[in-house]
Amino acid sequence: MLLEIHERAPRLAIKARQYSNQIIHYAIQEGLREDGRELSLKGALPDCKKGHYAAVTKPADLPALLKTIESINSIHSKVALLTCLYTATRPGVVAGMRWDELNLDSNEWHIPASRMKMGNDHITPLPDQLITMLQQLRTLTGESPFVFPGVSDPINKHMHRDSLSKVLRENGMRDKAVTHGFRATFRTIARERLRIAPDVLEAQIAHAKKGEVQAAYDRTQFLDERHKLIQQWADYVDALKNNETVIQLFKNAR
Repeated sequence: MLLEIHERAPRLAIKARQYSNQIIHYAIQEGLREDGRELSLKGALPDCKKGHYAAVTKPADLPALLKTIESINSIHSKVALLTCLYTATRPGVVAGMRWDELNLDSNEWHIPASRMKMGNDHITPLPDQLITMLQQLRTLTGESPFVFPGVSDPINKHMHRDSLSKVLRENGMRDKAVTHGFRATFRTIARERLRIAPDVLEAQIAHAKKGEVQAAYDRTQFLDERHKLIQQWADYVDALKNNETVIQLFKNAR
């Protein structure tokens, strides 16, 4: 079974192997395995080579991704994917977005340290386009604290992060783009086309530089610049989506 999963999704197979080992260990602890023998599944799968996430890094390829997102029927999945793309936030953090983290009046999303990979509070600006979508989405989520509630239990569970990449695969983007790759899309195109300073980009994606002291992290770092960046990036993305000229955006970026 693990090998069958591995053929389709290597990383998912590794997670399944880990869970299987936990189940086996629990069975031994509870005396449910008659011979009491440990069974390791460590060698049950081929090595999974580390590599880059599939990502769109050329402006010419971005309209196809945007067209795919626009074609998705689920409004929650569509807005979640656009949130990943507009803000370059990790998909797991986006999937767990809560209404009490948002300040729609100031176009800001305040993410607590407990939900950030680097363990620091983080503020990410939100573009006007996303604010409009979120205001519309608010009327659909009912009493759920989550912006993207889970289908089975919307009050206590949120959308699973893997469901976002899954919906991309199901809509023709297999091997072309995954949600975590949106961060590379943002970093590459915003730097090369919008001429955004590297430090501002790194602050937006909350990426710690090698050797950086986490305690010194400032969640408001380059916040004004990042507000301008995120709006400019969203406008650029929408211009590509609508086949509009982006010459003026280039001029504003310089």
